[in-house]
Amino acid sequence: MHMEDSLKRTIQGIHSGTPKCIGGSAVMLDVETGGVIAMASAPSIDPNDFARGLTTAEANYYFNEKRKPQMNRAITAGYPSGSTFKIMTATAVLKAGISPNDSVVCSEATRKDPLAKCHNCGTVDLYTAIKRSCNIYFQKMAARVGIEGMVDMGLKYGFGQKTNIDLPSENSGLLPTPEW
Repeated sequence: MHMEDSLKRTIQGIHSGTPKCIGGSAVMLDVETGGVIAMASAPSIDPNDFARGLTTAEANYYFNEKRKPQMNRAITAGYPSGSTFKIMTATAVLKAGISPNDSVVCSEATRKDPLAKCHNCGTVDLYTAIKRSCNIYFQKMAARVGIEGMVDMGLKYGFGQKTNIDLPSENSGLLPTPEW
């Protein structure tokens, strides 16, 4: 219940600045076993509504094609990996033998992707890049690792693969490869 409430508040907060944000998901895993501790998807459904019969207002809500409350976004929706990909990139950097002390300059002038946020972190190494969530560092280091190294590590982290959770309609997601 706490996760669902937190997810709803987060979506509402994001929606106020980004009106296209109408849904999302959250999953909490046991770090020892990988088992699911909690999962939430919003907007959500209340099965009790279906058991007693839907009102017109409820039917309009549940069958809204834009909001899709019947879709479990945690297992079927596709989302950009965002900053979670940075930890995978950091692991690929270390596996490639690149020193965590190797640094890059993070500034507007060194940004390659015009859509990437730049915090003008200055000169950053791996530790500072993680601390500041520095997009520029991870982009440059991923280029040093190379596509094969990034795909290899992505597969080890489970990107682009089903988790085989015992729920119907799980989507595998996408890990871009040269073949893709």
